[in-house]
Amino acid sequence: MADEITNALKRTTRIQLTKCVNTANELLNEESATIEDLQLAVDKLNIINDKLKQVTRQSLTDLPPDKLDDECIKMLEYEENAETVILKIGQRIKIIEAGNQDNQREETGSLHSEGMSIQRGQERMQRNAKDSSRELEFVTKMPHHCAVVGCSNNSMKD
Repeated sequence: MADEITNALKRTTRIQLTKCVNTANELLNEESATIEDLQLAVDKLNIINDKLKQVTRQSLTDLPPDKLDDECIKMLEYEENAETVILKIGQRIKIIEAGNQDNQREETGSLHSEGMSIQRGQERMQRNAKDSSRELEFVTKMPHHCAVVGCSNNSMKD
């Protein structure tokens, strides 16, 4: 009876791991998959894979020696499938993170560029204000009739 329960648990856990591997592979094909989605798939794969290892080891103690090799090969195949997709997900996460870092650099560069444009605009406004101030000072020091008519001091002396 215990053998039947262990075998049933092993069978259902293998099915569960296969479904999880297939779902993870589908997720890898989705461009909209986020790091959180991918990490969740890795966590599920690890949990189910660990559970399968545990159940398989329990069943190995009850197997006749002639079936032991076949069962170990199956266990390694399931483990390899899970680990392969986990590695692929890890690579995808690195690619996404690298892209996120590039985007952050671009945004930072863009913000820096915008900040520099604002700073240059402010400097230009300050220069223009100084120039206007000098012009106003020059005009206020001119004799009144020259400012109105637009003549120079030299022409008035003539």
